[in-house]
Amino acid sequence: GVPLCTILKNDPERNGFKGFTAMQQKDFPTAVAYFNKVAAKHPEDVEAWNDLAESYASMNKIDSAQIAIDKAMAISSLDLQTAFMAGQIALFRKDYKKAEKIFSDLVDENPDMEQASRGLQEAQRGLHNSNMRQ
Repeated sequence: GVPLCTILKNDPERNGFKGFTAMQQKDFPTAVAYFNKVAAKHPEDVEAWNDLAESYASMNKIDSAQIAIDKAMAISSLDLQTAFMAGQIALFRKDYKKAEKIFSDLVDENPDMEQASRGLQEAQRGLHNSNMRQ
């Protein structure tokens, strides 16, 4: 991560901190408002897009979550948190093929990452079940 002093210098209104606090309190609409301010001011801030995606997903606004995570992936597809969130959103959308690809790449690069292994299993179960229905 970035040192806190750098974040505070770049975010004197402390929108990122306020958004994170709102997220911890499960006040997702407020979190979204703050993270949108951060993303507008710092469009290359991958964490702002990640947090925005997570907040939208928590509100079940999956299309908005997808847009936010796509922006984060465009900035850094190698960021673990970003890739994991992209996989989670693909699962929410029942896009099991996309989720399988994302989690498979994560597991290849991070064999000890249990959440990625679980995501991969869930994606493969989803693919298997949707193939059974056809």
